[in-house]
Amino acid sequence: MIDYTICYRELVSPGDSYFISRSFDFLWAAWTKDERAHALYDRIQARNKQWIILPEYGFAEREIPLGSFAPTDTRDEAELITRFLDASGFNESSSICIDITGFLAPYLLFLLRALAVRGISNVELLYAEPGRYLESEETQFSSENVRFVRQIYGYEGTHAPDTSKDVLILGVGYDHQLLKIVASSKEGARTIQLFGLPALRPDMYQQSILRASRAAEALGRPPGEHPDNLPLPAYDPFTTATILSKLTEDREFTNLYLCPLSTKPQVVGFGIFYINECIDKPISILYPFCSAFSKETSVGIGRIWAYTAELNLSS
Repeated sequence: MIDYTICYRELVSPGDSYFISRSFDFLWAAWTKDERAHALYDRIQARNKQWIILPEYGFAEREIPLGSFAPTDTRDEAELITRFLDASGFNESSSICIDITGFLAPYLLFLLRALAVRGISNVELLYAEPGRYLESEETQFSSENVRFVRQIYGYEGTHAPDTSKDVLILGVGYDHQLLKIVASSKEGARTIQLFGLPALRPDMYQQSILRASRAAEALGRPPGEHPDNLPLPAYDPFTTATILSKLTEDREFTNLYLCPLSTKPQVVGFGIFYINECIDKPISILYPFCSAFSKETSVGIGRIWAYTAELNLSS
């Protein structure tokens, strides 16, 4: 087991000295219409800044900033991110900051994995919490038109044919339909749900529970009644990674499937846990790939977090 909580995290504010004292070679961010997705871009000091346009958001050319990296011929996370990195000009000694706020999970996870493979040992991550979601627990994040459920590239395990003790760990967010689809794809697996508590805002935990309860039939029991379900801070990737590390150490399994459908910090926690501990094991990260995601889901800006993600703690 690795204790990831030793990694650096800090709450920062728009006028904080963090934005004056820190500078990077590269800043990368994903464009959405949410205020919080662009709030940090101009404040961060970096020699090279680049917006990435993810095709699932469906932006028209007139809606995106000039000079953005905006491929229109692929929805493959590995192909898109590999093209971006090949064109970016970074090297092993580059200091890189990523604003994770607007990223979709498959692209963010593949980006972290690709950076680790290319020799980057740590990367600075920024995240702006929402002031509130547009429609509270009814906020629509995805089209719920799922093209397929598959392993995210770079996070494919070497799985065993024996499925008698398979385990599925779900990071639970608002997309109850996606929870149902993923759970149904692994019907024989024991399911563990990880809920964001403390949540990003006090009302968001209850909203998440209300949405997840709609998937209770596929998940086996209502969220609050399952002994395996665990709370973990919605804003802390390192507690997420530590809990995943402990769960895999404490529980016997034939194959383990992870699926982060929760906050971006928790997605990062799934990623750094996998990169540091799961390569070449019977462990995969699954994701329900949707045809579209909402361009705008929140109003205002909540707290701002800075994290240093370590990508080689196991070495």
